[in-house]
Amino acid sequence: MIEPKGVAHFSIAVSNLEASRKFYTEVLGLTLIRDGTAIGMVFLRAGDDHVILTRSDGSLKRSAADTRRAHHAFKVDADRYDDAKAFLAAKG
Repeated sequence: MIEPKGVAHFSIAVSNLEASRKFYTEVLGLTLIRDGTAIGMVFLRAGDDHVILTRSDGSLKRSAADTRRAHHAFKVDADRYDDAKAFLAAKG
């Protein structure tokens, strides 16, 4: 058994790299580490965790049934949870 010590990063496939970079940095507040749009990737950080946005050349379609199974979650302070939900709703 390998026994990993944690997760180095996770990747999120996106259809529009620029729009996704803006959303993850300007709305969700992740930190831009490196803009590699020329190679189809944007490297971000959320706390001690890393996220890579990767441009998908194929269509990103999923059914309504997939919505709850395939998702990503970021930690926020419990006392800021309702404010975070309201902020995201206001941003559409």
